[in-house]
Amino acid sequence: FASASVASASAGPGDDIAKNFCDAETKFTHWSQFQRFCMVKDLFSRATPLNTVESAWIATVLRLANQKSLEWYRKRGYQPKDMAHCQEALGGAMAAAVAASATPTVRA
Repeated sequence: FASASVASASAGPGDDIAKNFCDAETKFTHWSQFQRFCMVKDLFSRATPLNTVESAWIATVLRLANQKSLEWYRKRGYQPKDMAHCQEALGGAMAAAVAASATPTVRA
């Protein structure tokens, strides 16, 4: 128990997000592009803004998913209407984050 406290105290910025993404991509039995988008949307919905490392994890995961290097359907499907709603909400959250940033940088 004590070592877990020390490990979390010394965790770097973005370590929690890194672990969440790695666990989801490698350990979850049921996982899909929809759940990935929902996870990213939830990260953008936090009260605290994303730091650089967290943003890099999100950009990397979304890029790998777009290149189909990550599974889109692992024993899990989704309704197109649900995906459309999630994509719209995620796009709005991303636009709001860029608009609120003092130094917005957008790269394709």
